Amino acid sequence: MYVFPYSWSFTTAMAFGAMLSATDPVSVVAVLREMNVPPRLSHIVEGESLFNDGTAMVLFTVFKVRAPG
Repeated sequence: MYVFPYSWSFTTAMAFGAMLSATDPVSVVAVLREMNVPPRLSHIVEGESLFNDGTAMVLFTVFKVRAPG
């Protein structure tokens, strides 16, 4: 809302932020496997991304409904 010069409302800025917050762990997990890190760390990264994706979807839905226009 304060960064872009588009005069967005708070709800529009939050919906945009929710879209950007979803992570893609595929490349990170691939790098972790190439580096032979413990499988537990890969599982933690995969689980964290599932939590982030779900949270981003809920936040986007909430702010999309409330966004004007």
